[in-house]
Amino acid sequence: MVQLVLFIGISIAIIVMVIKKSGETLRDLDKVSVTRTISRSLLSFSIALGMIAGILVINRGWVHIEACRTVGELETCQGPASPRQVLSMLAWHAANAVPALDIPHSLEWQRPARSANAVVGVGILLLRLWVAIGILLVLKRLWDKWGPGGSSREERRPAT
Repeated sequence: MVQLVLFIGISIAIIVMVIKKSGETLRDLDKVSVTRTISRSLLSFSIALGMIAGILVINRGWVHIEACRTVGELETCQGPASPRQVLSMLAWHAANAVPALDIPHSLEWQRPARSANAVVGVGILLLRLWVAIGILLVLKRLWDKWGPGGSSREERRPAT
C-alpha cells in the first residue's frame, strides 16, 4: 500500500512537471525552433501516457481492463489486458481524439483493450483533453503569429 501511495505521488509530481514544461514550450514558441517544440511536446505527452498506463497496470487488482481482438467486424473482449495493451488502449484513445483525421480508422488500428471502470474513463478523458487543449493552443499560437495583425506580419508604414 505504501508503494502505491508513493508511486501515485511521484506520478502526480511528474505529470505536473510535464504540464508546466508543455506550457513553457507553447509560450516560447516564437523563440524556440519548430523541431525543439515538437520534440518537447511529444516527449511530455509520451511521459504522461506512460505514467497513466503504469498507474492503471499497477492497480489491476481493482481496475479491470479487458483485452480485445477484432476479427472482421466482430470485436471480442475477454481476459485481462497486458501492460502493452493498456498503453496501446490509451494511445488509441488519444489518437481518436484528433478531430477530422480519424487516425485509428485511417490506420486500420483496432481497439486493443476496453474497460468500463471509472478510473480508466478518467485517464482516457484526461488524455483526450490534453490532446484537444494542445491542438487549440497550437492553433491559437499560429493565429497570433500569422493571422491578421499577427507578429510575423510587417507593419505597413504610410508613404512619406
